[in-house]
Amino acid sequence: MKIYLLRHTKPEIEEGICYGQTDIGLSETFGNELSLIKREISRIEFDGIFSSPLKRCKLLAESLCPENMEIIPDKRLMEMNFGSWEMMHWQDISKSSEAQKWFNDHVNVKCPHGESFMDLYNRVKDFLNRLKQSRFRNPLIITHGGVIRAFYSMIESQDLRQSFDLKINYGELKTFQL
Repeated sequence: MKIYLLRHTKPEIEEGICYGQTDIGLSETFGNELSLIKREISRIEFDGIFSSPLKRCKLLAESLCPENMEIIPDKRLMEMNFGSWEMMHWQDISKSSEAQKWFNDHVNVKCPHGESFMDLYNRVKDFLNRLKQSRFRNPLIITHGGVIRAFYSMIESQDLRQSFDLKINYGELKTFQL
């Protein structure tokens, strides 16, 4: 099985804002980014398209989905839930004692009223286990940076703390052979 993980394109939000599971749209650069993605994936024959149900992934999935295929939305592919920090500026978040605890151990410490990276990792693990049992052998998965880092940690047997060293640009495609 080969899986293709595609991060959504640039979101319509000010830089430095924590937006996790907030359902925001895409930047005005979407058309240009979409053209580049279409060129990059044009030679790949997907047998299914899975997508986070959040608008920034769903819109990209709808723009890439061939007429003979259906998009399968899956909440397990949503970005990390940053809870009370959603839509706050990271500079403001970083001043709190809760943030310092999270920055020291983001893998295990939950955001206030949100998730830890381990929570996200477990969602992705459940998705991947079910995907392996499905009929799909070449799926395109349109999702978020945190989710792609969880896949990376799982598939490449990397320490979860080091997964944030993986840089993933908006609209970037990562391919993994299982």
